[in-house]
Amino acid sequence: MRPFVASLVGICLSPSLHAQLMNGSFELGGQFTAEDWSYTCDVPGMGTGGAPGGGNWHATVAPGNFKGCFPSYLYQPLPNAQNGELYRFTGWVRCHSEEPCIGGFIGLGRINGTTIEVDDQAGGQYPDWTFVQIVDTIELDEGEVAAAVLSAGSIGGPAILNPAHFDGLQLDLAMGMGTEVVPPLHYIVDHTQRMIFLSTRGEGITAIRLLDMTGRELSTRPFAGTSTAQVDLNGLPPGAYLAQVRTARVERTFRFVID
Repeated sequence: MRPFVASLVGICLSPSLHAQLMNGSFELGGQFTAEDWSYTCDVPGMGTGGAPGGGNWHATVAPGNFKGCFPSYLYQPLPNAQNGELYRFTGWVRCHSEEPCIGGFIGLGRINGTTIEVDDQAGGQYPDWTFVQIVDTIELDEGEVAAAVLSAGSIGGPAILNPAHFDGLQLDLAMGMGTEVVPPLHYIVDHTQRMIFLSTRGEGITAIRLLDMTGRELSTRPFAGTSTAQVDLNGLPPGAYLAQVRTARVERTFRFVID
């Protein structure tokens, strides 16, 4: 859980001491606000209308550009998150209604001085609001602070991408009785055959996308709602990648490495 690095300027007894995400709906008193959030490139945009249950406003994030400002993050430090705690980060994302748009991604990571590292992320690239979620363990070295990170991917050259949209973000401690975690997704990366074998134990898979660690889509394959699937990794060079598995209810993302 130590992937992409971005340039940038114990379990407690009381639930109030755990990490809390502030202003996940980007509005206060019926007005748009990005208070409690910081950014690495462009100021977050103001989007009218909200995700289901998200109110009247939402935030937009511009993608990064390898020849300009890179990467482009909207992020929030989580100073109360402790090493080893398991959190669930959820929210609604969508692409801009006009192409091109790489996608919108929510992620958990950490801040170390002038660096942000994104450990795990999930997202969607559809023009309709898509609910995504991550369940991940916080891993911190000394001096690091956990962070919730939003991004719209990155692109190189003079091309201009449209922003991604975010709303209804929430962070919960995924521990204890009655805690609902992400529906089970089981996978095995077979390095000998260069294949991924997936199973959702009954939940139909509708599509699988492969992305690099910048969020750039490498391939998309539709499925007919079966609960098992195989993904051929031949042709991909060694390195770290993301696999995004879409079902009728949710999208889930996991990171894997090809030797």
